[in-house]
Amino acid sequence: MSKKQVAKEKVWSRVIRRLNDGCWNFTLNEIENKYGRPLTIKLACLTWWDCQCDKEEYDWSDLFRYVKMYKREIESQYKEKDLYKALCQLGYPTELANIRVQPPNCKTKG
Repeated sequence: MSKKQVAKEKVWSRVIRRLNDGCWNFTLNEIENKYGRPLTIKLACLTWWDCQCDKEEYDWSDLFRYVKMYKREIESQYKEKDLYKALCQLGYPTELANIRVQPPNCKTKG
């Protein structure tokens, strides 16, 4: 990743935090979501993962509550196109939203 890409990513993550400062529950509930809890959990997980990385002082407790609810099974309970749309509504850049809609490549022990 180039320095320019890293800088661009840090800018959008700061903007999304400022737009939702202290109101993550409200923001997540305002996003069009016909899948209910599974899509909300996925949005919260992605946002927490992508935005909490630059170690600024910030209260992530609203999002982290959803992160603790994550189970691999939710990945099949929504459509990627709807996750993409929700990420864009949340403020994700379209290029990053397009990357994030891909399900995690986890191998489970059988």
